[in-house]
Amino acid sequence: VTTITYTARDGAFNRASCDTKMEVVDNSRPTVRCSDNIQQFADENCEGTVPDIGSSIDNCGIASTKQSPSAGKNVGLGDTFITYTATDNNGNIASCSTVLTVINIGELDVRCSPSVRLQADANCQAMVPSIGDARAGCGNSVPSQEQYPSAGTIVSMGEIETIEFNARDERTSASSSCSAEVVIEDTTPPVQARQSPMCLWPANDNYHCESLSTLYQGTDNCGIQELSYIGCSSIPAYDDYCDPNCFYDETSGQVCFRARQIISYNVEARAVDIHDNESIFSRRVEVPAVPLDDGSCVSASAVFDSSCGKGKGKGK
Repeated sequence: VTTITYTARDGAFNRASCDTKMEVVDNSRPTVRCSDNIQQFADENCEGTVPDIGSSIDNCGIASTKQSPSAGKNVGLGDTFITYTATDNNGNIASCSTVLTVINIGELDVRCSPSVRLQADANCQAMVPSIGDARAGCGNSVPSQEQYPSAGTIVSMGEIETIEFNARDERTSASSSCSAEVVIEDTTPPVQARQSPMCLWPANDNYHCESLSTLYQGTDNCGIQELSYIGCSSIPAYDDYCDPNCFYDETSGQVCFRARQIISYNVEARAVDIHDNESIFSRRVEVPAVPLDDGSCVSASAVFDSSCGKGKGKGK
């Protein structure tokens, strides 16, 4: 505050005066300047470094400046708002801001699994998995990715041999691709259905013959391609080459059983699916003491005579 005095004097040397106080006030804010928006390439850690962005002047002097985030601080990918603030000696404040954009531009790295082995399901099919990944620069995922067939697609065995994966970095227009070989495996053996024993009647010593496909009921996820005869045993045992209880006739491809009273047979066959998985199927054939009331017994008819002329079969 400054005091100003005014004095006046007349011809008789009389005087008079008055005082005025003047206060100089600073209402002007500092002048601040910030850099234009800044772009940086990300380092190997996917980060950028905040630079000094501001400067300031003031008619009465700058008391302090502040920047947030401070210069030298590491920031991640994308946009970071940086504010610079200056305060003058009289408490006037001004600020400005700049946007720092950290950009990840680097070599596009695309990787695929070298091969994929899938297990066929109950329908002899498999679900295509995701086989690839793409990275660029410091390691962020590239948003534009495409796989054919796409992950989750259901395919049958033999339908595809490779899966293709493509990636594109939209920022640099760089693109790359890779592929994986696909093997769909079937390791599931055939499964025999639950079957009741076959009943053979009347017990008249005649033979009854059935094909393997009639004797056995089974399923396989990819299909049964072959049923082959293994052997037949009887309880009680009876062994006569010329007159066996049961045998396999190679000409007709049938298993023949002799309807002897109170005897049972166990017949085994090998079931092989289209991918060479195999199981042993077993079926019981019984000749009861009396016929069953439900009419489920098959008729024992004289298919072969009782001489050794039927030797075209294999005993037991």
